[in-house]
Amino acid sequence: MHKHHFIWLRKYPHRTETWLQEKLDDGFHIHHQDGNHANNASRNLILIEGNDHLELHGRPVCWKDTLREGRARAKAAGVKFGRKPKLSALQQKEARSRRDAGETLKSIANSYGVSVATICRLCRRRHLSGHPKS
Repeated sequence: MHKHHFIWLRKYPHRTETWLQEKLDDGFHIHHQDGNHANNASRNLILIEGNDHLELHGRPVCWKDTLREGRARAKAAGVKFGRKPKLSALQQKEARSRRDAGETLKSIANSYGVSVATICRLCRRRHLSGHPKS
């Protein structure tokens, strides 16, 4: 606990350190009313809910909510997430056909300038997704 937590406890002697720690663990904060964190006068300290404290300071209540909203806006705007595929859809189809015809993973990978692992993942992904071999 911080110094201002103990000062707050002195202001409220009927509260215990354990009680305050439980409140802090539950998301409560001690707020400096004048905004000066060096001013630990007991009349300057109040116990408030964490979300209210963040709003007082103009911060997002929950960064996860902010992130989720931003991702949803980006998706709605057509932004694609994740890595771009190394091979186009046509190249992927060709690579699978070549593999089904018996060509080695290494020769297919070399022809597209990708790793053997990329071709292996490509073929495995089709197998796992339930697509039948052509």
